[in-house]
Amino acid sequence: MRAQVKKLLLNILTGVALATAVVMIPAAAIAATAEATTAANVRSGPGTGYRIIDTLRAGELVDVLGCSVSWCELDEGGFVARSLLRLAGGGGSLVINPNVSFGISIGSGGFSIGIGTGDAPSGVGGLGGDVCFYRDVNYAGPRFCLDEGESIRRLGSWNDQISSIRNPDGFEVVVCRDSSYRGECRIYHGSTRSLRGFNDVISSIRVRD
Repeated sequence: MRAQVKKLLLNILTGVALATAVVMIPAAAIAATAEATTAANVRSGPGTGYRIIDTLRAGELVDVLGCSVSWCELDEGGFVARSLLRLAGGGGSLVINPNVSFGISIGSGGFSIGIGTGDAPSGVGGLGGDVCFYRDVNYAGPRFCLDEGESIRRLGSWNDQISSIRNPDGFEVVVCRDSSYRGECRIYHGSTRSLRGFNDVISSIRVRD
């Protein structure tokens, strides 16, 4: 019994060390296309201890949901070392996703590490921007905001969670039921206190001028 407890504690400490190494510095958020600077392993989690699930070729393009200090999460699934990616077209280094956090849970199946971003969807958005999206009607509850030209093809933890939109400058806001802007879509050119028939069904968003 003592050996099992010791092993569990060691696993937890290892997980904490890994997550702490992965999550550190807040900066600007992104949702971008990246290019592999060399052959790069795609792993099942943000660390070299996770299994390799794919390999990128040098110059291969991938969609990135967001990055921590050391790792980037791919839209198609998996994680790649941030140092092995750059913005497509030689646009520079990928920036770090803000408010990244991690959590550890222990259950009958062992422990797991979860990594996410505060109120904003993973990889994009913040609390300031041209258009804000709210979890509740009447612009209440948690929110995230996007600037003109930003888009989210997969809302993640915010999927089917949006109930009102504040859009004071009249940008064209396209919201769709399915990820990657598929399924039924609606366009809003102003603020709406309640999405009514589109309440809690949005999975992807575009903001246009």
